[in-house]
Amino acid sequence: MYSCGCLKKLNLRFCSLSEDSTGLLASIVAFYPNLEELTLKGCFPLTEAGYSLIPRLKKLSVLDLSHSEELSGKAVRLIAESCQHLKKLNLDDVRKISDDDVVHIIKKLGSQLITLILDGEDLTDVAFSNLSNCVRLQELEVSFCDQMTNKGLLKGIGSLQQLHSLHLKKGHNLTARGLSMFLHRPAMACMVCLNLSECSSLDDYGLERIANRYKKFIPCACMNIMVSCLKREHRSQTRKKLCGFCLQANYTDQVTAACRRS
Repeated sequence: MYSCGCLKKLNLRFCSLSEDSTGLLASIVAFYPNLEELTLKGCFPLTEAGYSLIPRLKKLSVLDLSHSEELSGKAVRLIAESCQHLKKLNLDDVRKISDDDVVHIIKKLGSQLITLILDGEDLTDVAFSNLSNCVRLQELEVSFCDQMTNKGLLKGIGSLQQLHSLHLKKGHNLTARGLSMFLHRPAMACMVCLNLSECSSLDDYGLERIANRYKKFIPCACMNIMVSCLKREHRSQTRKKLCGFCLQANYTDQVTAACRRS
């Protein structure tokens, strides 16, 4: 491996890094100290010792550690403390982080993050409520947000003024009323992409409210809305109600609608 101080971006997604993965990462850190974007998505094998080297990359602005089975909350905290220029952080399918870890990440990086992707399986409203401190956040994805309630949604995400892309998967505790209240907040008027996959409490009425909201307020050429778990009998009614929307529905549990400027 040769030193290349000018290398800015390195993508190693789903790579096998050999048995000495820690040594390989040590070489990457040593030879490419000016990296600004690093993707280690699904890389294996990686250990705590390897992840502990990432904080040495002080210029990182984009970091993708999704699908990293051995990544701990402790390692993520060290990264948040040392990589002061991070703006995009992907921790999807990272299951060893807690509410406290997310609160710590937000405390260190919240004022500058524009993209944050989390695995919400072990997270509660304690973490979600703190998202209100990510004042520049434009894109948020939370998979398996089973423990998110209306409180976490409204208090944490509802005040994000610059948010334009939101993906909440399996938000079973989010009610149709809560989602409607959230989407009718002034801060949500600039939403461009909305994915509510498997948010099973969202009913036909809730979807109609979403349609009316963005038909009125969104001045963009296209808005994508993806909603799962609508009952099949609701779909014919929904087609009629989404006036001005192009709706595609098949025999799966997913409805896709695109809002276009008339």
